[in-house]
Amino acid sequence: MTIYRKNTQAFSETEIDGEIVLMQLETGDFFSITETGVDIWRLIDGNRSAKAMAAELIDAFDGHADQIARDIADYLDQLMQSGFLVKAAA
Repeated sequence: MTIYRKNTQAFSETEIDGEIVLMQLETGDFFSITETGVDIWRLIDGNRSAKAMAAELIDAFDGHADQIARDIADYLDQLMQSGFLVKAAA
């Protein structure tokens, strides 16, 4: 089970009207996190696995539990590939 944490040394973060805006410090590129992504982003604390995050969000969103878990895992992979996350533990 992989645990992710935010790679806080790689970005600057601010929240504007419910949207989280990240700026990669190395490139100066901006990224916007909205809607469900904000809910997931707030759960990334270096202690929860994708499965644990899914368990917290399943009640809040309509959909099949397996699909929600896959969507969260895919989203975490995207954030990791963009440099915003690193593995805290496996």
